[in-house]
Amino acid sequence: AGVLAFTSAKDFESPDDAGGDGTYAVTVQVSDGKQSGTADLSVTLSNRNEAPTANAGADQDGIEGGVTVSLSGMGTDPDADDTLSYGWTQTAGTTVTLSATDAAATNFTAPLDLSADETLRFRLRVTDAGGLHAEDEVATTVGAAAASRSVLTAWVEQLPERHDGTSVFTFELHFSEEMNLGYAALRDSAFQVTAGTVVNARRQSPPSNRSWHIDVEPTSDADVALVLPAGRACDVTGAICTTDGRRLSNRLDLRVAGASPGQLTAWVERVPERHDGTSRFTFELHFSEEASLSYVALRDSAFEVTAGTVVNARRQSPPSNQSWYIDVEPDSNADVVLMLAADRACDTTGAICTAGGERLSNRLEITVPAQP
Repeated sequence: AGVLAFTSAKDFESPDDAGGDGTYAVTVQVSDGKQSGTADLSVTLSNRNEAPTANAGADQDGIEGGVTVSLSGMGTDPDADDTLSYGWTQTAGTTVTLSATDAAATNFTAPLDLSADETLRFRLRVTDAGGLHAEDEVATTVGAAAASRSVLTAWVEQLPERHDGTSVFTFELHFSEEMNLGYAALRDSAFQVTAGTVVNARRQSPPSNRSWHIDVEPTSDADVALVLPAGRACDVTGAICTTDGRRLSNRLDLRVAGASPGQLTAWVERVPERHDGTSRFTFELHFSEEASLSYVALRDSAFEVTAGTVVNARRQSPPSNQSWYIDVEPDSNADVVLMLAADRACDTTGAICTAGGERLSNRLEITVPAQP
């Protein structure tokens, strides 16, 4: 009838023409029964911006009050090389503070003072470069029984202000009630340590696990940083929990100044326990002084990464370079390992130095295991 039409809709991203470039060559023939004529023409597909999709992650139930809850969202877009941005908002439940609202992954501390079970809801909006967006919600239920029970807390005493770079120093670690952890796990796995090693954990009043002497050996003149994470799952080696499964509710961040005041050191906080192999995760990177480094160099050149990629580096308080959010995207179900080298020459791309040329003094190695 002289009408040319595709029998099915065509896809700009996946054309099925002979050349694979989205240009369809057509020969048209017309005949009056005696004579015929032909004409060649082409039909070329043009791109159209398509909306992304949003996935806020799986709902979570049975959360205990006081623990850190991770939200791992994800966005996809049918348009190749489109840039996606993320935005989290809370839509229901007791108001909490999100660690980041503009990243795919974020976390918050579950409220402790609930009188009844409560569901907190969060909406993830994923927006593409053309302004099209998609939304998805995730629900987190905090149990009142868990929230109202007594919480396991920790604190330290007799922490020295400074170390000499060679001698072992000692502080006291106390828990509000008996916790289910032996001295070997407390010594080897409970703390995240920078520029030092926990060499001993000794009960003050055996067999009680409530009060300990912790011995730490510095590995350099740098500041020694020790982190005791809160809310770690009780099946994780080194997690602090009671015998009935209540997790440590408060995080300890300890720092003992080194023998050389003003030395540039680095440490990390809020490193997730595990990753799922597909969703980005975020941790905090801190420096003891202003580092002379751009976000591009920190993102692309500073870290050596195994089984993942640093996809973003965001200042926590611009324009300061002392504290950052680091976003990492796993590329498999393997453990992700990140290493930040120390003492690199300041003219090396990605080296961590102050404006005065002082190099980073301590090496960081961070491992985020994959979910089993």
